[in-house]
Amino acid sequence: MSYQPHLDRPRRLVVLEIEERPLDAAIGGEDAAERHRIFDRRCELVAKRARSHRLDEEPAVLRLALRRARGDAAEALFIAGRLGIERDVEDVAGLDVEVVRQRDAEVGDLETVEIEHARNEIFRGMSQDRLDASLDIDLAPAIEIVRIIQQQDALVAGAVAAQAERIAHAIDEITERLRHGGRLFYAGAGTSGRIAMLDASELPPTYGVPRDLVRVLIAGGERAYFEAVEGAEDDEDAAIEAVNREVTAEDAVVGIAASGTTPYTVAAVRRANMLGALTIAVTNVAGSPLAQHADIPIVLETGPEVIMGSTRMKSGTAQKLVLNQLSTGVMIRLGHVHSNLMIDMPATNEKLRSRAVRMVELAAGVPRPMAVQAMRDAAGNVKVAAVMAKKRVSADEARTMLHERSLREVLQR
Repeated sequence: MSYQPHLDRPRRLVVLEIEERPLDAAIGGEDAAERHRIFDRRCELVAKRARSHRLDEEPAVLRLALRRARGDAAEALFIAGRLGIERDVEDVAGLDVEVVRQRDAEVGDLETVEIEHARNEIFRGMSQDRLDASLDIDLAPAIEIVRIIQQQDALVAGAVAAQAERIAHAIDEITERLRHGGRLFYAGAGTSGRIAMLDASELPPTYGVPRDLVRVLIAGGERAYFEAVEGAEDDEDAAIEAVNREVTAEDAVVGIAASGTTPYTVAAVRRANMLGALTIAVTNVAGSPLAQHADIPIVLETGPEVIMGSTRMKSGTAQKLVLNQLSTGVMIRLGHVHSNLMIDMPATNEKLRSRAVRMVELAAGVPRPMAVQAMRDAAGNVKVAAVMAKKRVSADEARTMLHERSLREVLQR
């Protein structure tokens, strides 16, 4: 049994057929109407990816993509779009799915072999790529150690700046997902996972967003936030399980790995791709498996570390800068910032209550006593208080004015 939705799309991007069994597995639902609604949304997202993705595929990468499709017409459509195939969608999907089924036995463990080969090549390069400036750092006095590290740290900002357009693209795409009810997931292992957790944990107290809006999938689970979990980063099955349990086609997944080869992270991004989610890579190695599998690869070429292989240094710093920019950019685009004020910040202690009053002063252009009174009357809501103080209205009137409008729009009316 199959379901065929019809979408008005250019280039005959119109008919998509997916077997009911994979569809049920993807969304975990029994109700037919709900399946069809989610399926239509999934088709929209996959179609958008197919039209917008610009990536030149090597033959080996195409073979991996066909292997990943495993009979899923939506994934086949995505592959076809990446390759710029102009044929009817149903023909493309049918052809590629047939190819997958025919090649399944012949290809065997090609994907594992290709990724392992890439991983070995990258590690060989990293092991041979030592920083000349720190070869004798073990003999240096403390001030020289500091200078060497600082000179290398100064290169990080430039590496991040070189990826500005891709970071901006990622912000726009993530924002679109979150506006339509999706969530943002970070996936990583070790240092990368802990950096991701640091970023995600700061968003609710800074912007007042729900704690489950930005989640972290870390190899080894919560225990890995505090200590190394042996072998966790190699557990691809755990990554696939986590993605299947948490991620939907409406979501965005950011995979973070310095080498771009971490099995847990690569597996998470690959599985998220198959579910139709937006995928983004934050890595320090161009051409790595993680970069190849992501819709938007952000590659931070920071060079060899002061201590060879210690990716918590320049690589980790670059990752943190990118996550700062991604999450802050998304929060701004979602309307949690007015001017440069974090107007949805929960005022949960004296310091934050004082900061909230100051934001009302600045946003509404009123003296502090009036801002204090407005905050009391607004039950601590900065946006409501600012409108009350500026427009001289009640809290209920302020809330009505803010309904489906930004604070800037209301204050400038």
